[in-house]
Amino acid sequence: MGIFIFQAAVVVEIAFAAFCVITESSQQKIRSIIRVAALTILLPLIVLQIIDWSPRYYALGILLLILAVIGIVDLIRRKEEKRPYKAARVILKAIGMTVLVFAATLPSIVFPQYNMVETSGEYQVATSAYTYTDTNRIETYTDTGEYRKLNVKMWYPKNTETQYPLIVFSHGGISSKSSNESLYHELASNGYVVCSIDHTYHCLFTTDEDGHTTWIDNDYMQELFVEDAKSDRQQSYEYYQKWMKIRTGDISFVIDHILQEAQNNEADRVYTLVNTAKKRTIFSCR
Repeated sequence: MGIFIFQAAVVVEIAFAAFCVITESSQQKIRSIIRVAALTILLPLIVLQIIDWSPRYYALGILLLILAVIGIVDLIRRKEEKRPYKAARVILKAIGMTVLVFAATLPSIVFPQYNMVETSGEYQVATSAYTYTDTNRIETYTDTGEYRKLNVKMWYPKNTETQYPLIVFSHGGISSKSSNESLYHELASNGYVVCSIDHTYHCLFTTDEDGHTTWIDNDYMQELFVEDAKSDRQQSYEYYQKWMKIRTGDISFVIDHILQEAQNNEADRVYTLVNTAKKRTIFSCR
């Protein structure tokens, strides 16, 4: 959807710029109407869930809201005002707007929404999301002294009382717990309980049960970009030791927490489905 929005914006900007050049007018009123119309079109797409509203679309929403406000102000204050026409100015505006829209839609292009692949298993799939707090570890990416928090999501067979093996998934370098969601659905439909972890500050962003979103750590991103085992093997080794210490700690804590909840008679239903004698872990590395 992100790439489609960008392509549509480019077509509109090119068509509008060509119209301005042909008519030798800046067409400020029409430009303002287009700005308002863009936001008007986005809103029903969100309401109808054609666009899966999430942080990947926040920048685009903010941009269109700002442009719509500017457009409304122009329509109110400058109804009859005629601005001097300059072809170069029209072209530069079109280029600038294309760059802005590209930057705003980039998260949705890099991390596009998708249609779920049909599963092959016999079970329908249910999901649950949780925020776990590891009181044995202090968060290393902040200096607040807070405990490390992890957001997880679980996929599991629906409407069944049988117990199933547990699979715990660890995402890649810059990703999230939903990066392989079709695989999780497929596994759950075939009789597995799947838990995927957002490694806080290692994933692009993660949102906890209270609605608080934590974004990827800048220092971690810089380490990822400069890491190169071919040019500096020692530095690469040190980085991976650092990253994997955090991630293995996350995985061990999540597994222990789930197994502990599986023994709790008052725990949520998903935990009662875990066969504590059958555990599996899948690692996804950069």
